[in-house]
Amino acid sequence: MTYQQHLATAMVHLGDNDDAAALVSFNAALAEAGRVDPEGPRVAECLNYLARFHEQAGRQEEASAATAAARRIEERFNIG
Repeated sequence: MTYQQHLATAMVHLGDNDDAAALVSFNAALAEAGRVDPEGPRVAECLNYLARFHEQAGRQEEASAATAAARRIEERFNIG
């Protein structure tokens, strides 16, 4: 699966209120994006989705860490 397909699957799981499965899919998206383009814009995109997921679940520490990692990548690529 591509990272985009994993992200789409995560969204389906969120719609089904299956946070555990959504987290697995978000992490799979992140892993696939990193395999294709380590520390690239795709990774930043996945990290931003993961950050929002953690934030909505009330896991601020995880959300902050994912956001910070995404920002570092975005600054390096001058995106965001």
